[in-house]
Amino acid sequence: MLRRWYDTDYKMEKDVVKNFLGAPFQITGARDEGDTAVNRHHNWVSLLHILLMKHKEKKAHLLNAYSCGLDNALRICKRLKLEQHNHWEQLDTEFNEIIPKVRKRTVKMHEKMAECVVNLARRGYHEIVCSMDKEFLVEITREKMDHKKLGEIDGIPNCCIDAFVENRWDVFEINALMLDKPIAQNRTTQQPNFSSNINRTMYTTPEEDEEFISRKARELGLPTQMIEDADFIIINTFNPGLGDESFEKQKDDSEAIATGVRTYPFLTHIPCEDCIRNFENSPSAIMNNRFSDFCKFRFPELYEAIIADASTYS
Repeated sequence: MLRRWYDTDYKMEKDVVKNFLGAPFQITGARDEGDTAVNRHHNWVSLLHILLMKHKEKKAHLLNAYSCGLDNALRICKRLKLEQHNHWEQLDTEFNEIIPKVRKRTVKMHEKMAECVVNLARRGYHEIVCSMDKEFLVEITREKMDHKKLGEIDGIPNCCIDAFVENRWDVFEINALMLDKPIAQNRTTQQPNFSSNINRTMYTTPEEDEEFISRKARELGLPTQMIEDADFIIINTFNPGLGDESFEKQKDDSEAIATGVRTYPFLTHIPCEDCIRNFENSPSAIMNNRFSDFCKFRFPELYEAIIADASTYS
């Protein structure tokens, strides 16, 4: 009986993979939109990691319902017969940015401003976490989230989590350096971008900006000017138009992502520099090899699609 169930379930999974490869839909956030190698690769790998979770090859997998749409996240769960409370939960919690222990820059923003950025960037978090461990799902819904916690849920090596947190904060540090430059003086031209999505709608009027700043100053008990500065730092995350340093930072980050995909095509995370250098025995290398073997043995069509799109990822 167990064998029959396994054969039926495995056949269902193979059908889901085949159909998804033929008619994909968005199940992850992506740098590109549409039918591009970048977008396809992100979706193939996300499907693989759901299957890894389902086969208990990894503890959990996060579906970014904000980026891909809640309907799409639930659609792939339904196709794979993953049930709410048994196999997935939607989080309804708080997300916080992290001030890393290691801050790369010689000139760093003041500690009070750093704390203000963290407080202002605090936001709701409503993504889908999948796991075959029901007790784990119950526990995780009670916890507040940050980048380190999300990395731990997804099983990402600690070295890569720390590198991501440091790099994420470095973007804020670069933006803080712009506060005394002319570009930071006309705040009405600055618009929240998709990648930051922190406490703001995509487009706001000057009146809405003023109301937001005033409200946050009251809520946090901080000077209006400090809130304005922190807001500028946050909403310009990943804005290459702030200057040469921001442009080069975004360019370097994009190249790091592409290098990571080409080196370790079966991972969802950005490998740290140490993992990239040690492509045989690093934590990311070991994880990539294990996931690659699983995919090649059980879902060879998905394996080929991941390899093909990773090879042209840029």
